[in-house]
Amino acid sequence: MAGNVSKTYIVDSFVIDLTAPEIEITGVTNKSANNGVVQPMIKSKDLNINEYSTVIKLTGSNNGVVQPSITQESAGTDTFTYSLADLAHEK
Repeated sequence: MAGNVSKTYIVDSFVIDLTAPEIEITGVTNKSANNGVVQPMIKSKDLNINEYSTVIKLTGSNNGVVQPSITQESAGTDTFTYSLADLAHEK
């Protein structure tokens, strides 16, 4: 070639994860008014999850996108539980 010599490059490993995470949502009832306390809890489990790889977005029929206070807890390295504060009750 042109005589250009480069250092040997060692490829970092990476994972192509084709398995969907296990997600469980509690604290709300689908297709209900949820008139009382509304404190959703979201549990996410995945072998390749970390505290920065999960995004939680809530969109309500009355208030659109809401940003409640979220508390995060981990159970090992592959499971995170997100507890959301009671959501606003006004329209």
